[in-house]
Amino acid sequence: MSWFEVFEWSVLVLLSLMTSLSHTGDSPVPSFVTKNPQNITVLRGKVASLPCVIKNLGTKSVTWSKQGSGTPILIDDFLFGNDPRFTLHRLQRVDEDGNNIINMQMNITNTKLQDVGIYRCEISTRLRKMVHTVQLNVKEPEFTPVVIVTGSQIVDKGDELVLVCNATGKDGAPHAIQWFKDSTPIKPTSDGSTTIKDFKRDNTLISILEIKHSELDDAGDYICRTTNKDVNVLKVNVLDADVSKSSVKRGTPPKVGELKPGGGQSNTRHSTYLLATSLFLITAASHLFV
Repeated sequence: MSWFEVFEWSVLVLLSLMTSLSHTGDSPVPSFVTKNPQNITVLRGKVASLPCVIKNLGTKSVTWSKQGSGTPILIDDFLFGNDPRFTLHRLQRVDEDGNNIINMQMNITNTKLQDVGIYRCEISTRLRKMVHTVQLNVKEPEFTPVVIVTGSQIVDKGDELVLVCNATGKDGAPHAIQWFKDSTPIKPTSDGSTTIKDFKRDNTLISILEIKHSELDDAGDYICRTTNKDVNVLKVNVLDADVSKSSVKRGTPPKVGELKPGGGQSNTRHSTYLLATSLFLITAASHLFV
């Protein structure tokens, strides 16, 4: 700690004591509401909230420090140091007896393993120092292995089928990945119609399964399993494109002029011709008899 920091800290402590000692008289003596000591456990990277609930604090100052450090972290809202992860959060209320209750809670964001220790919440009075302690424990978060399978879930017969499996381990990438289709192992073929390519990136093993020309019997459940027995499944459907196209043709209305004789449009034209001819003959006959 530099000479300037020592001087700055001394001034702040002196001002805190002067403020506390100058308010005597009939002011009620502050007391801690929370039990002493307390244990707080958080996962690394999470926020740790260290409570210090005080009754009748009045104008007295509160100092937060880590036991064994020799220097304060916070004096009221003032941050003593250059670690912005430490902040003071005030929560005030009045109890049923009319006493002012305030929680001078210190928050630590993005907690680290080196934050583990005992933290002291101090109130300086003219009679003595009052101390409340909180034990902070920081644990590593439990790792859950992750296996993710991605790719096209619907392909047309004859199209390429590509599936990708990403598997992440706790202490490193899995040693190997095995592919299954409906519980049957998938092996690369000598002609290259089915290939499997693996590569590692940090703690992740990536496996790419390619089937060059998919067939109808390629439809099914594709399973990616690591050597750690972690699995995930992706269902794939293969459509018969030829059947789909023929179905569309059968359902398409015929164009004008495409109807065969004996039906629809041809019959209409024939009836119209006969009707016109009959009308012509009747008209001609009526003129002859006039």
